Amino acid sequence: HLANQMFLDDPPLRRAHIASEVLGLSLPTARTLDAFSAGLVARLTPQQKRQVKAKPVFDVDFIPMYTVQPEMSAFYYDVRHYSDYDFVVVSQNIRDRYLAEPQRFATQVAFYHDLDRYAQLVQSYGAKEHARPPDIFIYQLPPESTAVILKSRGPVVFDPARLGPLVNSDFMLFVEGVARTAYAHLDWPMAARYYRLLWAAAPQAGMAPAQREALGRMVAQLEARAGPRTDTTRRGAEAPARP
Repeated sequence: HLANQMFLDDPPLRRAHIASEVLGLSLPTARTLDAFSAGLVARLTPQQKRQVKAKPVFDVDFIPMYTVQPEMSAFYYDVRHYSDYDFVVVSQNIRDRYLAEPQRFATQVAFYHDLDRYAQLVQSYGAKEHARPPDIFIYQLPPESTAVILKSRGPVVFDPARLGPLVNSDFMLFVEGVARTAYAHLDWPMAARYYRLLWAAAPQAGMAPAQREALGRMVAQLEARAGPRTDTTRRGAEAPARP
């Protein structure tokens, strides 16, 4: 609740791009509204419809979590995915789950170490705020830290042999979110890489041929625009619609 209020109470933060673990935030998003059935919307009174439309909608991409096969989240736990996000939110509840078995969850543990080393902790909520656990931590990853990481590691390698088993629906939503966030921050190379990954995975995910063809044209345009990135080109573009 306190972490939600940080974003609800500060109007400029309502435009932020946020990546969050599932138990980190519970803000309304565009996908939340898309999940409303047509029948439910039709049954709302005019006043209820106005109230729904008046509520702020946040751009939050949730990091997938799996209870039965928690190893399947490994792909998403790479700090390089989040270089264009304004905030990364993690929950002590989930972190403790992974830290309890560091060998089994080496990728996830490395992600938290990277946040502590390279990101800036801008806010935390827990016992000192007289809140019940789990603690919530809100980070920002500054451009200079991203530059250091990319210089030492390079970009994320999308090798199908190394991705491991993935849930198609989660994978597509996540990749689209990263691509859209990069687009909004004018990071054309990153947007092109993730939209191309979305395009490549489209047949297995059941994307309509016409939609994939349109996505392919956008990828080609982004790749043509891609060039050296500067810190002054991180803000100011409207994000494309969600596929």
